[in-house]
Amino acid sequence: MANKWQIWYPHIIDAWQGSATVQTFSHAAYRAYHNLIMAQFQSEDGKLPDDDKQLAKLSRIGAEWSGVAFEVREALTVDGNGRIYSQTQFELWKDAHSKHVDYLERMEAARLAKAQRKAQSNGQVNTQLNTQ
Repeated sequence: MANKWQIWYPHIIDAWQGSATVQTFSHAAYRAYHNLIMAQFQSEDGKLPDDDKQLAKLSRIGAEWSGVAFEVREALTVDGNGRIYSQTQFELWKDAHSKHVDYLERMEAARLAKAQRKAQSNGQVNTQLNTQ
């Protein structure tokens, strides 16, 4: 299941509509590719499995996958580690992931600062907080 930060991504309409690759897809390939880039964004590493059975499922076109696999795969990059990805979507994923990690770090720093203030206001010394 996707993390909360992965429930949406910026779909850059002009780039999508202007993509020669996307515009030359057959109808089934267009649908498959769109579903795959959504699945890619919700994956743990921002990439897809390089496996046709899994891609057929993730693309949500099932048995039709064999008819569009070549067409869709041409638009994806192979990473050499059993994963494939849309470069554009991967850049969006990396940006969103970085913002998410930064947010978590800020929230942890705020939590620690709050705990430290609370300990100080109670006249307590929290050595664990002071060492961080």
